[in-house]
Amino acid sequence: MGGQPAKSSGDDASQAATNEGLVNAIHRVMATIEFELDGTIVSANQNFCDVVGYAPNEITGKHHRMFCDPDYAKSEDYQDFWVKLSQGELVSGEFRRLCKDGSEIWISASYNPIFGADGKPERVVKLATDITPHKVKARDDLLKSTGFESSSSAMMMVDRDFIVTHVNHATQDLLTKNADVFR
Repeated sequence: MGGQPAKSSGDDASQAATNEGLVNAIHRVMATIEFELDGTIVSANQNFCDVVGYAPNEITGKHHRMFCDPDYAKSEDYQDFWVKLSQGELVSGEFRRLCKDGSEIWISASYNPIFGADGKPERVVKLATDITPHKVKARDDLLKSTGFESSSSAMMMVDRDFIVTHVNHATQDLLTKNADVFR
């Protein structure tokens, strides 16, 4: 009779050990977090917690939106993001997220639906790498290449919440010379 030869229990044990080794390798180098299909956090590894500044017990049972800008979390794009994942669609890219202290981080991540034996999505696992230093360097390089730093005009950059993120030397000089006026 055709078909595959039956696997012995030794083959199963070997495959299980290989799978466990693969998962352990991923957890050693990646920030990982697991979600229900609705975005509720099931678990996160220490790498992930270190990146966002939370302890595991502070995020388990909460929704992914806690890492997002509140306006984005209310958006249709964000709702569509979770619909795609719940339908089994992989979503990957670079994402702006927020840490516990409110600071901005950037991650390169893939949100991977995990399918059950019935072929339907059951959970979502995110594999991520903190790319904030690269994004900051790219921004700084852009500032330098556009003349922002060397301009004699006072210029500053602000984030979405109007928090100043960068000022050029002309702005620093202006503020220093007029400190008494601003007090």
